[in-house]
Amino acid sequence: MNERVRTGIWVGDCFIYNYSSWRLNYCVSGEVTTMSHLDRPMYLLGYLASQSKVYLIDKEFKTLVMRGDLDRANEVLPSIPKEHHNSVA
Repeated sequence: MNERVRTGIWVGDCFIYNYSSWRLNYCVSGEVTTMSHLDRPMYLLGYLASQSKVYLIDKEFKTLVMRGDLDRANEVLPSIPKEHHNSVA
């Protein structure tokens, strides 16, 4: 693969990652499977086993905070699971 991993996490023996072609993949025992084709660049926050979900975020939240648009950032924040608030802090 000639792509660069943008963000990735290990979940047991499974490596979940995304790369510059805007695909969310996982790799188990050397076999790569595409989970989703993304419509824009996204970054992995993590995986919650209790919900069997992978969480991603775009740069919107970070951009809103950096611009000082805290009202809009506060509107976006509830869509991010509390377990991942430290990741976007």
